[in-house]
Amino acid sequence: MRRGVSQSGRSHRILRGFSNSSIWPLLHYLPNYLRYEPDWWEQYQNVNRTFAEKVLEVAKEGDLVWVHDYQLMLLPAMLRAAAPNLRIGFFLPHALPCLRDFPLPSAPTRISGGNAGREQGWISRLWVFATLL
Repeated sequence: MRRGVSQSGRSHRILRGFSNSSIWPLLHYLPNYLRYEPDWWEQYQNVNRTFAEKVLEVAKEGDLVWVHDYQLMLLPAMLRAAAPNLRIGFFLPHALPCLRDFPLPSAPTRISGGNAGREQGWISRLWVFATLL
């Protein structure tokens, strides 16, 4: 077992915006704390892309790559697109909110597809984020 890619200080600051100010409040039924800046979404995608590049530098065909939590929800699909023979797991240790509780406008849909690449792990109804953010 090889320990994976860790967050740099820059990545950590970037993920705090979208992850902690947009996604985290929704996962905890706190929409009144939700903040969203379009630049955060771009940064979130870039950080996920950087993680994908770093993982792909060390992962070999057939390896199991485990992705944990909402900061990297786009990573499984990015890995699957680049390396279809990787085994990819994703774990989200949060209950997903119910759509009817958040009548919010729609936003980027890539999050919902981000986990399309995973084959192991627990996740369901991730499409909910496409209409919540």
